[in-house]
Amino acid sequence: MSAEFATYLQYGVLGICSIALILSSKIIYQEQRRDGLPRKGIIKVTIIFMVFSFFIAIINGYVQLEEKKESYELEGLRIKLYKREEELQKQRIKIDKLQSQFSIVQKKVISARSALQPIVKTRDIIAKNMETGISKNLLESIKGQLESIILDLENQK
Repeated sequence: MSAEFATYLQYGVLGICSIALILSSKIIYQEQRRDGLPRKGIIKVTIIFMVFSFFIAIINGYVQLEEKKESYELEGLRIKLYKREEELQKQRIKIDKLQSQFSIVQKKVISARSALQPIVKTRDIIAKNMETGISKNLLESIKGQLESIILDLENQK
């Protein structure tokens, strides 16, 4: 019998309440089997103790359920936090890749602008020395196209 009580004690307050209920019912049973009239005081006190143990068990069960519920909610929040941290890390990696690509594009734009500048200067020199006509109009058209290319490259930054 003491081995049974030891297993009940593993459940904490709920186990102690169970032991108290079992012992109370045994006391009542033995008191009712007794020769003569059962002692009403002992039965009354035992019943009060039994009811008290039962209410303690109910309250303890409710408290443990609430703690378990909060524990599950907390675990759910931890899982959400972990998933969001993973997502944030993925977004950081994407940002790093985009910044790297942007840096490459920016270098290419600077390189293209540097390559176009001598062409524009040469065209300007030629256009100044040329007489008005088809050739000069053609150079003006080329100048407009070059300027639009430079603007496009600058806007891509």
